[in-house]
Amino acid sequence: MRPVDQLPEEIIQKRLKRLKRWMTSCKDSRMRQRYQTIYLYLQKYSKEEIAKIIGRCLTTVYKYINLYMDAGIKGLRMKHSPGRPTFLTEEQSRKP
Repeated sequence: MRPVDQLPEEIIQKRLKRLKRWMTSCKDSRMRQRYQTIYLYLQKYSKEEIAKIIGRCLTTVYKYINLYMDAGIKGLRMKHSPGRPTFLTEEQSRKP
């Protein structure tokens, strides 16, 4: 995917409109934040400004943008988050 500064303005506007629609309809706050990052990036905010706005570190902002640049909006999809491992045995977790 081409860098934002090389895209025609009409394409940027279409993407912004689509991202705004996805942000407003998205129920998952983590995914909404990823959309917001790209939305701000397409509006030509600096990566440092985006990090402050969304409350994430600069590394995370770079990660989201790179995922988007490599695979488009599909690249932002989250993989399964495993969470913390359980301390219960199988038997303990079956008991009510």
